[in-house]
Amino acid sequence: MVVAIVLGTSGLLAQPTDYRLSIDVTGGYGFRISSSPPPELPELEETSGGGSGSLRALWCPEHLMHVGLDISYLPVSGIRAKNEALRQGSANISLVSLPVMGVIAMEKYGIDLSGGIGMILLRLDGKAANGEQIHSESWEIGYTFGAGYTWQYSERLGVGAEVKFIEFTDRPIGSVIAGLRVRWAMLKY
Repeated sequence: MVVAIVLGTSGLLAQPTDYRLSIDVTGGYGFRISSSPPPELPELEETSGGGSGSLRALWCPEHLMHVGLDISYLPVSGIRAKNEALRQGSANISLVSLPVMGVIAMEKYGIDLSGGIGMILLRLDGKAANGEQIHSESWEIGYTFGAGYTWQYSERLGVGAEVKFIEFTDRPIGSVIAGLRVRWAMLKY
């Protein structure tokens, strides 16, 4: 009889599991908030940031913790010659980062917090005043923190907003990405 009661109540207490693989696509604007300043030269004009985006894949078991991978594109800065008429030619340099982070996220009531660590590809491209092409790449260690809100439009589709902070550990560069995101529960089981 005791066995029958235990087996009967265990069926009542068991909750259906809800595992899913979700994909987030975020597009917005990213800007640098900390870095060592470039040389102060009157003929150079610096820009900070630009259009950015990220793609995140998360495995979401039935509890609060989600794990996944986050890949972003973030322009860090650009420098161009302002007074090009007096120079031999124009000079332009752009610095972009491509963070690839392992992330852990928690979500409740549509609000999510995330953090992660990974590698950031720092890429420098440009053209010198003499026409010579400039190209350099290096991998750096970095980390990220983020917060967002997702409004569930349907069982599989949600829209929302996100703010994410990305910091390089080897260089004094920190950036913020603010954007709108679409979340799709690609696989539910």
